Amino acid sequence: MYFGQHRVHNVSRNFAILAVSYIELLLISAVIYLGLGHQFNPRVTGFGDALYLSATTITTLGYGDIRPTCSGVRVLLGFQSLSGIALLGLAITRVLGLIPRPKEALHRNSDRDDEGA
Repeated sequence: MYFGQHRVHNVSRNFAILAVSYIELLLISAVIYLGLGHQFNPRVTGFGDALYLSATTITTLGYGDIRPTCSGVRVLLGFQSLSGIALLGLAITRVLGLIPRPKEALHRNSDRDDEGA
């Protein structure tokens, strides 16, 4: 199955951008959580804990073993969760864009367009 070199290059570039965005969000959030430290939650004692919290939040797993103690951080966690969902949605859209549509479906759709005009 041939997608065309240009299309494959664009898709791989888009995936690279999404992966870098995901990792940036993960690391920046972990640094913020580490900086908040005990104001956030006494259980966040090192970068590993902050990274764990960031990873469980961005993937929306949220085990609940580390919870925020102030409302400002809850907003930050909500933003991180929504950002993770948006990045996952973009990745799924890119994957689905790789699947070629059958020619019959394309012809059927163009016939419907002709009938409606």
